[in-house]
Amino acid sequence: MNKDSLNEILYEQLEKQFYEIRDRMAVPLFKRYADYLDMYRRGEFVDLGGGNIEEEIGDKAADITAVNPYMHFIDTHPLDEQTCVAYLKKELRSCLFDPEVKEQMIQSGAMEIGYDWYFHYDSGINFFKQELTFPIIAEPRYLYRELPPGHYTGFAKGPDFSGVWPDCATLVDEADEEHAVLQLGYELMNYYQYQSRLFLHKALKEMDVFGEFSMIKKHPFPIYIAEHDCEEMTLYVL
Repeated sequence: MNKDSLNEILYEQLEKQFYEIRDRMAVPLFKRYADYLDMYRRGEFVDLGGGNIEEEIGDKAADITAVNPYMHFIDTHPLDEQTCVAYLKKELRSCLFDPEVKEQMIQSGAMEIGYDWYFHYDSGINFFKQELTFPIIAEPRYLYRELPPGHYTGFAKGPDFSGVWPDCATLVDEADEEHAVLQLGYELMNYYQYQSRLFLHKALKEMDVFGEFSMIKKHPFPIYIAEHDCEEMTLYVL
């Protein structure tokens, strides 16, 4: 399979994961509570806190008028794709084309962008040994299980995501307090993080098309993406 076809498949997988999060976010609040209540009644989980789930969320599961403030936040904080891609290209150039970092990249066979907690916004880049064989991961899984010990060759500062992850701290705090069982705050952060993966893919593609990675020696050169300590997937292949 040629590189372009492979990257098309990877982008489709990125879209699939993002749409799954978006569609989940769009489910009305009462339906989310009703589903949760139904799982409880079927004995699929036990409330270890000793509370009464029926009393706690019964009314919420019946309130069809409740507005989902998290979807409202998404609707009122749209991100312009072109602006976000341009921002990430600038970030990637700043991180990767520093002379010392660029040399690390040239001597590597793959790299990974790993980001931290949403409100830290920063990320790091790990470079991998050039002589290794790297899998192309479309469905996220742990990469370290497939590579030998000592596979890293270097580390560099990664892109700052503050330009593509809106500040939703207040809303996340409200989500944790008002709808703790639904984990809506976590989903809201995931929505923007996974959307930024789509933007990153497009940023890398545009840079690749214009020959900005022509110095890379080994091909294919996978670029992975992951939240720290979570499963990786291949974001783009040079």
